[in-house]
Amino acid sequence: MEEVLSFLWKKVVRKVVGVAEDEIRKVASVEDELDNLKQKLELIQPFLRDAHNKQFASKEVKDWITRLNEVAYDAHDVIDLHQIQCRDMPTVSNPIKVRKLLTSLSSRQRYSQIARGIADKIKEINGRLDVLYEEKDLFGLALMPDEACSSEETSGFLREERQTTSAITEPSMIGREKDEELVVKWLVQEPNPRENEEGASVIAITGMGGIGKTALAKKIYNNGSVRDCFEKRMWVCVSERPNPLDLFRKILEEVGGKDDGFNQLIGLNALHSEISNHLKDRKFLLVLDDVWEFGWWQELGSLWKGGTSGSKVMITTRQTKVEGLDFTHLHQLTFLTEKLSWQLFVDRALRRGEVEQDLDGVRDVGRDIVNKCGGLPLALNAVGSMLRHKERRRPVWQNILDSPLWKWRGPQNNNDVFAAIALSYMNISFPLRQCLIHCCTFPKDYEMKKESLVRLWLAEGFIPEEKGIDMEVLAERYLEDLVGCSLLQTVASDTKVAVYALHDIVHDFALFIRGEEHVSVDLLKTGIVSPQARVFSSVGADCVLEILIKHNKLRALIMLQIDFFPASNFLAFKQLRILDLSSSNILDLPESIGDLVLLKYINLSQTKILELPESITKLYDLQTLDLTNSDVQDFLIEFLL
Repeated sequence: MEEVLSFLWKKVVRKVVGVAEDEIRKVASVEDELDNLKQKLELIQPFLRDAHNKQFASKEVKDWITRLNEVAYDAHDVIDLHQIQCRDMPTVSNPIKVRKLLTSLSSRQRYSQIARGIADKIKEINGRLDVLYEEKDLFGLALMPDEACSSEETSGFLREERQTTSAITEPSMIGREKDEELVVKWLVQEPNPRENEEGASVIAITGMGGIGKTALAKKIYNNGSVRDCFEKRMWVCVSERPNPLDLFRKILEEVGGKDDGFNQLIGLNALHSEISNHLKDRKFLLVLDDVWEFGWWQELGSLWKGGTSGSKVMITTRQTKVEGLDFTHLHQLTFLTEKLSWQLFVDRALRRGEVEQDLDGVRDVGRDIVNKCGGLPLALNAVGSMLRHKERRRPVWQNILDSPLWKWRGPQNNNDVFAAIALSYMNISFPLRQCLIHCCTFPKDYEMKKESLVRLWLAEGFIPEEKGIDMEVLAERYLEDLVGCSLLQTVASDTKVAVYALHDIVHDFALFIRGEEHVSVDLLKTGIVSPQARVFSSVGADCVLEILIKHNKLRALIMLQIDFFPASNFLAFKQLRILDLSSSNILDLPESIGDLVLLKYINLSQTKILELPESITKLYDLQTLDLTNSDVQDFLIEFLL
């Protein structure tokens, strides 16, 4: 935090050098307050690591971290906005012009107001930091060494040299061979297991979160026998509380491929008819992954009657019983045995060129760690991948085994896998943590493209500068590291574009860490939203902008797949750095976008916008303007140059 702030105050002070003597004193007061802020941040920094460790067991410590983050955000916002205000000030290159300008009362007042505004706001922020510093003693926060700023410096961390290809692959699945064999048999060897049953039969794979339902379904979906058995295979991720219309569109895209005409179809009846036409007289397999509730099933169920005998619908869900839905087969995944758990752990923990014997020095500690994972594949993947980057020394591994985080069972105290996720999270560098937590900005199961993630992380300032390394290359390395730690998953939806997603439980964990900073549509409807909210995201929710107006500290506004974007009150979001309106049917942007001077990232890809507002040329800090597959016809030459 302090590195950003100290860098910014120097730039602010430089902007006002050369004014009259009384103005210099005002600027000096600004410098004093900013220097005071830097010193306070340096004092509190050594206690942050202990606070981050204790936030999982103490709500009070979690709230303390939240308030500290709010102070840092507010300081950043104040300095950024005043830096913009100072941008048009004269420099000392022509002292005569400066002296003439200072004879103007209005100019002198302007300088005075800017300096006084900065000083007063930073002074108020310093007062809040004083309170937080005193409160640290109430929580027993211990003084700990400063956090490492890169992965290599993290305690016991070793980076493995990576070899990457354009193909996106899943890690090998261990311990589910018998499960795969059984479900494949149901799919390919039973043309119609129930007499007089029309269309497709329904098979469910069930189990708790982190047990490996989706991983098994993917393995089955790509099984050679399954490929050969079905004329058409489709994969649709349903996720929580799906909109039936959106779900129908996803299925339609799968059955008929991408076509602009599909987006013009409106209403369930039209979509239902179009899907039925594509499935009629075809033997198909449809996988509906990550199903949380079945309120939409009645609308969808009749679709399966058009397929030929032997067609199948395979569902992954945590539910074992659903009213009104009788599964043809239901397979419940169980925990891995101790032997299979060790096998999976070793597979993840070994580095390239190593064999199991290389772990002999830490084998007994490793087995104790495996037992704490409780046979959950997600936990074993996370902890094993983390230890792949640790030295093979007993003190390092014993430190992991003795961590108090093993007692944490998640925000709702309902799942042991959260402890493994928290351990992995706490053993990566701070920049990597920021990048991971940012991914929960998007809804569960949202597929994030590599290029978009890289540019978003750069816009947020998560990627530190490293001498001799391009920042985009470094951001891509961070992506590899998060995948290597099993905290981020690759998605094989398109081999030409690298796509990533968060596991549901990792997404829940990230939301817990982010706390009140993040606002969803559901939370917004309750009216219980923190005034310190910094990020809003939604998919397909129009007109929420009017409700968001009072939340004027937002730094990121992500509204995907919307049909309407109200121009009124847009100026309420002066702190906005990120605006993502991609995949929407909006036709234009308001001219007032040019007043959002802190914007660094605008995504208008796959929109109906025909022309950019001229005011966009005022966004001097803009790093990314994504117009991919948009309808923009007139480019602003001056801006693009």
